[in-house]
Amino acid sequence: MSSNFKIQVNDRNIQRVCRGRLFGSFIQHGREKTGLSVEEAARLAGTESREWQAVKGGEVPRPAQLLAIADSLEIDHDAMGSLAIFYRGAWEL
Repeated sequence: MSSNFKIQVNDRNIQRVCRGRLFGSFIQHGREKTGLSVEEAARLAGTESREWQAVKGGEVPRPAQLLAIADSLEIDHDAMGSLAIFYRGAWEL
């Protein structure tokens, strides 16, 4: 007996969540590389720790937060823009 299962990897919601988590992983790595605690990075970005944790967990930051996050992690604005384009699937619904 054989069973066929079709997994729809093109499901937009799954892609959005995966890209959001990948972006969050990049942000976490950047924070760790700078040696900042979550609280310090959040303060520098003008957010609360829980908001920072949400981004790290895959939630999509507001567009205005992107530059503040870049500044707190000492990431060039153009580089952050490139990351936003690369991970844009996280922003598209």
